[in-house]
Amino acid sequence: MTTTRDAQALLVWIDFLRTHQMLTDLMETELRSERGMSLGWYGVLLNLSAAPDGRLRLQELAARLIHSRSGLTRRLDSMEKAELVRREPVPGDGRGRYAVITRQGRNAFMRAAPTVMRGIETHFLARLGPDGLRSLRDALDRLLDGNGDAPPGKPDGGTRIWT
Repeated sequence: MTTTRDAQALLVWIDFLRTHQMLTDLMETELRSERGMSLGWYGVLLNLSAAPDGRLRLQELAARLIHSRSGLTRRLDSMEKAELVRREPVPGDGRGRYAVITRQGRNAFMRAAPTVMRGIETHFLARLGPDGLRSLRDALDRLLDGNGDAPPGKPDGGTRIWT
C-alpha cells in the first residue's frame, strides 16, 4: 500500500529528475548553439582548468565528471582531435595517463564560460532567488553528505566541480 508520504516523495523525485533533464537540455542547446561545444566537453575543460598544472589522471577526471561520465575515452579522442586536450603518460606508471588541457582548450573554455554562466543565472539562479538558493544548497549538502560525497570545501572531499 502506498502512503501519501510515499506518493509525495515519488512526485518530488520525478520533479527533481525532470528539472535536471530540462536544465541540462537548455544549457546543452545554448552551449552548442553559441560555442559549438557540448556540456561534456565543457565539463572536461572546466575540471582540467581547475586542476594543478591543467592535468588530471584519467581515473580522477572520470570521478570528477558529473555530466556524461560514460564515453570519456571517445570524448577525449574527439577533444584531442580538436586540439583542446592531450593525453600524456604518467611517469613511473606504465598504464597511467594524464589528460592535459592545451592552450586552445583554455581559450575554448574561456569563450564558453560566459554562455554557461549566463545559463546558470537565467535558468537557475534567477528562478530561485537568494533564499531558494540557500535552501537548495542545504538540501543538496545533506543528500551528498548522507550518501558519501563531501561537498567542496570540506576537509574530507572537495572534488566536486560542475559538469
